[in-house]
Amino acid sequence: MSVLPEFLALFVQQLQKPTLAFLLGGMLLAALGSRLELPDPIYQFIVLVLLLKIGMGAGMALRDAQPADIVLPALAAAVLGVLIVLLGRITLGALPRLPRADTIATAGLFGAVSVSTLAAAMVIMEKRPWDMRPGRPLSIRSWISRRF
Repeated sequence: MSVLPEFLALFVQQLQKPTLAFLLGGMLLAALGSRLELPDPIYQFIVLVLLLKIGMGAGMALRDAQPADIVLPALAAAVLGVLIVLLGRITLGALPRLPRADTIATAGLFGAVSVSTLAAAMVIMEKRPWDMRPGRPLSIRSWISRRF
């Protein structure tokens, strides 16, 4: 029964990270119907800090990696990202009254998020002692039974 306290501790820890704090803060303001507008210099500073945080985090994670180990996954991620954007552009473009720029932006965001989520999941799966053979289902019950 230590799953809930561990989850809550991890959840509170994640809430203290700037990227998630800005996301949740923006969602809360939108849900409350706020019309908060930041001055342009403050907005640009926040975007710069968030981009630097993400970029530096990724750079620090990659600094110890071997270039040969990174090339194939990076190439596959780039190709997959482009394919998702093209497919999204085609499918979203078929919707009536949706501007072309919005279809490309939405597909681009979805492509970036999908590829980065896949990459993060692959790293997590490699660090866990799970049987990841094709066709082998992974259930929450089996994960909990192995963990506790």
